[in-house]
Amino acid sequence: MLQKNSANPSQFLPIIDRISSAIDAAANRTGWQRYAIAMVMGIFATLAMAPFYILPLLIIGYSIFARQLSAEKITVWQSFLIGWAFGFGYFITGIYWMAFAFLVRAEEFAWMVPIAIPSFAGFLGLFFAMPAALFNIISTRLKITDWAQLLLLAGLVSIFEYGRGHIMTGLPWNLTGQAMTGMIAGAQSASLYGVYGLSLVTLLLAMAPAISSSRNSFIGIIISVSGFLVLFGIGAIHLLASPPSYRDDVRVSIIQPNIRQKDKINPALATQNFQSLLSLSALSSAGSTNKQPATFLIWPENAVPWIAEQPIVLDLIGDQVSPQTTIITGSIRRESRNDGSAAYFNTVAILPPVPPNDGQSARNIGQYYDKHHLVPFGEYLPLKGLLQAFGLSQLAPVVDGFAKGAGPQTISHSTASFSPLICYETIFPGAMHPHTERPDWLVTVTNDAWFGDGSGPRQHLDQARLRSIETGLPMARAANTGISSMIDPHGRVLERVRLYETGFIDTALPNKKSPTLYSRIGDTLYGLMVMMLGLIIFLRGRIVTS
Repeated sequence: MLQKNSANPSQFLPIIDRISSAIDAAANRTGWQRYAIAMVMGIFATLAMAPFYILPLLIIGYSIFARQLSAEKITVWQSFLIGWAFGFGYFITGIYWMAFAFLVRAEEFAWMVPIAIPSFAGFLGLFFAMPAALFNIISTRLKITDWAQLLLLAGLVSIFEYGRGHIMTGLPWNLTGQAMTGMIAGAQSASLYGVYGLSLVTLLLAMAPAISSSRNSFIGIIISVSGFLVLFGIGAIHLLASPPSYRDDVRVSIIQPNIRQKDKINPALATQNFQSLLSLSALSSAGSTNKQPATFLIWPENAVPWIAEQPIVLDLIGDQVSPQTTIITGSIRRESRNDGSAAYFNTVAILPPVPPNDGQSARNIGQYYDKHHLVPFGEYLPLKGLLQAFGLSQLAPVVDGFAKGAGPQTISHSTASFSPLICYETIFPGAMHPHTERPDWLVTVTNDAWFGDGSGPRQHLDQARLRSIETGLPMARAANTGISSMIDPHGRVLERVRLYETGFIDTALPNKKSPTLYSRIGDTLYGLMVMMLGLIIFLRGRIVTS
């Protein structure tokens, strides 16, 4: 007779108890240790993002953070400081890579690094401090406990994440849902409710183990683990049912010249940099699988500065790039104002094909797209007069900074219409293209060389992948030093040139999906989710206090 060796669920109870005890022990520290632990938990949460993707640390970080805030006899001020410490840890490890931008022109800006980066992380920490303080006030007034407290905290953190993405031009960087891109199956539900909805679901699941400590049971851990498994499982089934598919009438070449930022801004190397683009473009054309010219050739952000003012550049492009190819390139352009001054734009120039009967190879610029979501301090200086008095300036290569473009745009094309995006613009959900003009694909030109070989460029790519999931549109991404890629409408990276590699991508254009729910209604479903949480918490409070 064979002995039965199946595991008894009760065997896991001691392990669950140890986890619960560890959460309680960390959460119940007092004094400076309380805030140090909160800061470490914030760091843990960030390590769930690119390039580490350690999702268990997100669960540990948020569970202990939730237990700290739900401890007995904790004041509003203590809650505020716990939230701020968590936020500082979250952002100091999440935005450290911004320091590399100051070091490109180190002689001018290096002194700012030990001031700017901690100060910015400290400011962003308020977006955790404020919901933590509100959590204390509301939970005390309504006398809610246990699972209702977790709903309240997750909802408040989510609302302040949404606020962070919109207040003062917004910075929706490393939203909690972005952690799910480590295994892209976990992010597929963003097509329904966007990254803010995905963040809310992720927060709820990551905080759930805190219930285990408060009730001394394993229910919270079971909810967390099973919830994430369901999220990944449904996403994996969706991906298996939707293998990559391509159009047979559109080929795209994406060029990554791999030019160091110091070399890129050196005027003496401008000719050499341009020749690198042309050489790679020729190699891409020669290496095409069907030996046909690419339908589209994409160069990175600011690949050819002042292209409209350099006839020789247009002549060289006409000589060396097939006249059948549409060129999409980053540039800078100048426009005269009525008062005689000049406005400068970070722009995408579109060079359409030369008609077959034209009789010449010379290129002309058919259309521009101007960046409308500019980077504060990088492309323009907020409170310019005040900050310049302290010797501060923006990093943009024009004295007065860049002017703001008109907004998202869809460019018509005979084979595949597209909406261009420039670098920073890909981090803003819901702003990829005009709502009534859905394109066939998205084109991003970027230059992450400013930010070194760190987590920044990798996190930036993950946000681009989320935009494809949300819109149901493929995206071609041309980066100066990486990570150039072709992304399908499910967020899968089908082709890539890695960070700090020289190369190109030659590929067919993936098919787009039907419009997603998120592309139709935007953040409406997310708003309904928040309202539902609020209603549940309110009713729970009425029941407890009655």
